[in-house]
Amino acid sequence: MTFVKQCLIILLFISVGLNAQQIYINEILSTGSPDWIELYNPNNYDVDLSNWQTWDPSTVGTHYVLPAQTIITAKGYLILECDDGNNGLHTNYKLSSGGETVWLGDVNGAIVDSVVFPALASGSSYGRNPDGSPVFETFTTPTQGGANGISVNTPPSIESPVRNPFYPTKNDAVAISVVVTDDSGLDPVVKLYYNTGANWQSVVMDLTGTTNFSAIIPTQVAGTVVKYYIEAKDNLNAISTNPDAAPNTFYSYTVLENPYVAPKVRVNEIVASNISTITDNDFGAYADYIELYNGETTELDLSNWFLTDNLSNSTKWQFPQGVKIPANGYLLVWADSKDTVILGVHTGFALSKNGEAVGLYNSDAFVVDTVTFPALGDDKAYFKNSDGMGEWVIGDPTPGTENPWVSVEKIDILVNSFELSQNYPNPFNPTTKIRFSVTNNNSKTSLKVYDVLGNLVEILVNDNLAKGSYEATFNAANLSSGVYVYQLQNGNSLLSKKMVLIK
Repeated sequence: MTFVKQCLIILLFISVGLNAQQIYINEILSTGSPDWIELYNPNNYDVDLSNWQTWDPSTVGTHYVLPAQTIITAKGYLILECDDGNNGLHTNYKLSSGGETVWLGDVNGAIVDSVVFPALASGSSYGRNPDGSPVFETFTTPTQGGANGISVNTPPSIESPVRNPFYPTKNDAVAISVVVTDDSGLDPVVKLYYNTGANWQSVVMDLTGTTNFSAIIPTQVAGTVVKYYIEAKDNLNAISTNPDAAPNTFYSYTVLENPYVAPKVRVNEIVASNISTITDNDFGAYADYIELYNGETTELDLSNWFLTDNLSNSTKWQFPQGVKIPANGYLLVWADSKDTVILGVHTGFALSKNGEAVGLYNSDAFVVDTVTFPALGDDKAYFKNSDGMGEWVIGDPTPGTENPWVSVEKIDILVNSFELSQNYPNPFNPTTKIRFSVTNNNSKTSLKVYDVLGNLVEILVNDNLAKGSYEATFNAANLSSGVYVYQLQNGNSLLSKKMVLIK
């Protein structure tokens, strides 16, 4: 290789290095005390500006030289005060309020950037918008050391953290997802930190949408307590975390041996216009109420659980400490906005007789049961026709006592008509009950379950049945989640309905 070729290659490397370290004159203020020039580093790494140079028309032959060990950080800013001081980060020239040209050069004086700025009114600056852009504009509010066009830099916002699955088992990797936004642009890295008992480990979260980020926490052995939080940084190095005080505060979960099964506490009856049915023992008022039913064989502590009439705000009202519901028993929660516990339990919200939603959530704000009830008349209840399960119907209230089995039609009509009821519960996991009535006495009756492709899944009934009402139990423990169709045939009569299995 000739000496000339070697020199050309060296010059090429130098040129590439200079281009990779492009630094911009980003903003200028020429009417201040003192005037200043803001430099901006668009690179993802720090740049050494030792012995770089800057000058204006008055110092073309005597450039101001930046001091040794002058570093401009990645995505950061450096302010040069133009006060004729000629020491430290003070240039040997001042700026003209009438406008002029300023230059920035590397250690050899080669021009890296230059800006021709106009006459500026007092208090105004001239700069690129956004940072490093070829587009210039005049700012009435200078942003010295900050992103141009943004007067106040707000740290990133980290919202809507979601854990899936919410209650992981030893077989589950856990996906953590968040929505991250910022006023000045995000740093390319949003991080998930997690701790399984030793040290905090970090994972770079993947960008899965415009503002959505996600990462995976790997499977852990049962009993492991996993702590985690999220950190985000914008291009001005402002950092935020969720939770705010992380890592002193954090989210956590305990890895389960087997899948989580929510306690069988259900919203069982709702009265949204109680004018004469029952009064509460605390205030003697005809208050609206929500009746809960405990289908477990043991008493359950509802301390720190949540009840709401707004499903988008699952933590609207929290049960105080010490509230319990007996085994196979009932709890009346008075929806009267009194927010107290004396003899009874009173929520911080009231119900609308025009209809709305009610949700019950455990202490982790994990949904246990929800129901949307329709408009209700005075002293009318919306209740399940079998405690804790069955169809929702409108009828007479039965506060604190067993709900009767009722149908839209009278029992005598039900028995004398061919009918297939909606399974209950629905959705279900893994068992559900199906009620039906047949009228063709001692004729062949079948109750079959199909998947959505029409494949026969199970035959629940295939026999000659006497006229009457029946109930069958369907166990889908060996089936996958999805929509299934159950079909009743009695003689030449045929009825079908859909049900949903969710695991």
